[in-house]
Amino acid sequence: QVYKAMSVSLCSNLPGQVMTSLMVRPPREGDESYPLFSEEQNGIFESLKRRASKLVDALNSMDGVSCNACEGAMYAFPKIDLPAGAIAAAEEKGLSPDTLYSLELLDATGICVV
Repeated sequence: QVYKAMSVSLCSNLPGQVMTSLMVRPPREGDESYPLFSEEQNGIFESLKRRASKLVDALNSMDGVSCNACEGAMYAFPKIDLPAGAIAAAEEKGLSPDTLYSLELLDATGICVV
C-alpha cells in the first residue's frame, strides 16, 4: 500500500494534466470558448503592458536613472548614473561603484539587485 501511495505522488494529478493541456492547446477561433479566452488573454496582456510602461516612466522620471521600454517580457533594465562622490566613496572602500551601490541599497531597503 505504501508503494502505491508513493507512486501516485510521482504522477501529475488530473487537474494538472488538464491545465497543461489547456496551456499548450488553447481554444482556437471558432471554438465556443474562444471569445472569452481571447478577451481574458488580451486583458491580461494589456494590463502587463500598462504596468511595464508605468514602471519605465517612473524610472525615467528619477534623476540619474534612464530605462528603455520593456519589450517582450516584464523585465526593465535601468541604467543608474552614479554621482562622482559615490564613485570616490567606492574607491576609498576598495569596491567597484556598482557593488557599493548594490550593498547600500540592500542595507537601506532590503532590495537585492543584480
